Amino acid sequence: MHLRQLLGLTSIAIVAACSDNTAPTEGLSVARDGDGGGKWSSTGTYSTESSTTTLDKSTETLAGDACSIPNGIRHATDAPALVTYDTTVAWVVGNEDEIEISYLDHSGDPGRPFMMLSLPQNAVLLDSQGAPVPPGNTAYINIKLHPTCFFAEFQPHGSTFTNDEPAGLWFSTWYAELGAVSKTELSVWYQPDSATAWETLPTVFERRGNWLKAPLDHFSNYAVAW
Repeated sequence: MHLRQLLGLTSIAIVAACSDNTAPTEGLSVARDGDGGGKWSSTGTYSTESSTTTLDKSTETLAGDACSIPNGIRHATDAPALVTYDTTVAWVVGNEDEIEISYLDHSGDPGRPFMMLSLPQNAVLLDSQGAPVPPGNTAYINIKLHPTCFFAEFQPHGSTFTNDEPAGLWFSTWYAELGAVSKTELSVWYQPDSATAWETLPTVFERRGNWLKAPLDHFSNYAVAW
């Protein structure tokens, strides 16, 4: 398994530069090395010789202090900043991979992990029309994180994984502001888009590492709440 820890704003482990203040890279861009295969353009269109489909991409940005989910969990007031709040990562479809975003430590290097996206080797990525992306293509996944809430947005909206082996989403509760709420009462929630209701996901709490783990089968909005 290949674990990639994003190493701050100057990381070379990511394809696009990280920025807290600039606009995110649009869409999911996939291009296959060599001849043949399909291609996702920067406008979010996946095309082959016989078909073209367009993704439903959100252009919303994550800003402000408000959490969009009721009973949403926030970062503790003494929590360090994250290494990035907006980044684009590359994944070769068909390869097992893990993308980790951490808090900064006192020296400005990655410290304790906050979120991890686990991409299984056998995961089948589908476009918005339900067509599978061929293995060997390099998918660029945009991740935006809220500055105060346990909230992550994965783009482009409309892309999914099959239920046979979805991706995995992990949140560490180490720096969670919980009050009287127990970590075992927390769940990961899913929202297809900002106009729809939140739905709870089957969530496992692992005491070792203080991780909450849930399946991710859509590129959309995810949050932690009780």
